[in-house]
Amino acid sequence: MKGLIAFSALLGFVPGAASAAVFTSRDAFAVRVAVRATESFEGITAGDKGTSFQFSNAILSNSVGLRVAAAGIASCVTGQCITAPFSIETARVFSGFETGTTGFGFDLSARSSLDQFAITVQTGAGTQNYAITGASTFFGVSDLSGILSVDVRNNGSGQSRSNYSFDNISTGIASPDSVTASRRAFEAAATGPILTESFEGITAGDKGTSFQFSNAILSNSVGLRVAAAGSASCVTGQCITAPFSIETARVFSGFETGTTGFGFDLSARSSLDQFAITVQTGAGTQNYAITGASTFFGVSDLSGILSVDVRNNGSGQSRSNYSFDNISTYGRQLISAPVPEPSTWGLMLAGFGLVGLGVRARRRLVAFTDARSRLLGVH
Repeated sequence: MKGLIAFSALLGFVPGAASAAVFTSRDAFAVRVAVRATESFEGITAGDKGTSFQFSNAILSNSVGLRVAAAGIASCVTGQCITAPFSIETARVFSGFETGTTGFGFDLSARSSLDQFAITVQTGAGTQNYAITGASTFFGVSDLSGILSVDVRNNGSGQSRSNYSFDNISTGIASPDSVTASRRAFEAAATGPILTESFEGITAGDKGTSFQFSNAILSNSVGLRVAAAGSASCVTGQCITAPFSIETARVFSGFETGTTGFGFDLSARSSLDQFAITVQTGAGTQNYAITGASTFFGVSDLSGILSVDVRNNGSGQSRSNYSFDNISTYGRQLISAPVPEPSTWGLMLAGFGLVGLGVRARRRLVAFTDARSRLLGVH
């Protein structure tokens, strides 16, 4: 998610905070959001001015004024677009979304590399703040609690601000994704059979930079170790630990295609640990933070989970020798059709035989009735 920084509650395990996702690509946005309407401003007279415009799917307002730029203007991505003077920077506010809107995005065109955009998204769960830097030309957000308003400001100073424009404003319905700090809640939300790796089939004491488990691969450049059952760092049975003197990412990958849920127990943690978790999904990258005394992390995403990167950002001795235990996955495509038992096959074949006899008997009855009718001269 290059060029995009999420400031507020990425997750401190605040309930509902993880229902939000942000995108800097329209393609990634389209994976998560079923777009219901896109406003491209073609039905508005070029040159029209005002402090507020009502579009098909949103209202855009700005106290200094807005202007409809004609098709072909350098600041427009496609067709016409909406621009505003940048000499006095005030918020461009999107509002008036249809009830139930959980996805919103727009093209941001004619930008200078020195622009610094602050975006505030008001949702049903609260306020999320983001910053767009670099050369990003699209901003999209999804939030299952509902999107109420989006405030866009360019915090670049003086001439570093470009005369930027909005184009192709899209709204729609987002597919669900969620994060939980409770294994019970994670398992309750499962969309298929849950596979859990508890490391019991691996020799305690084994070391390496990568381990292949039944449902994932866990790697770490410094090294991993299998801790024996009964170790203080394990939740149940054996677990996987790594030295914390040099903090590098523990990366989970190698998930089966169609995996939409992933979770693990995080044990032997210090209350001073600060975990940053990056989840790569089919829709893009999501960043979360675990603080406090959370001992479980779970995520579900219908676009598919590709990798999960875990880092402890606590400094020095504030980092504990934490471990992973009970790695769980599930997914809609992990469900396979059950193979009938031999007794079931017998019942099925007997049923097919009875159906065949019934059809054959019916044919004989019809033939007999037709012959009798002909003999009696009945038509």
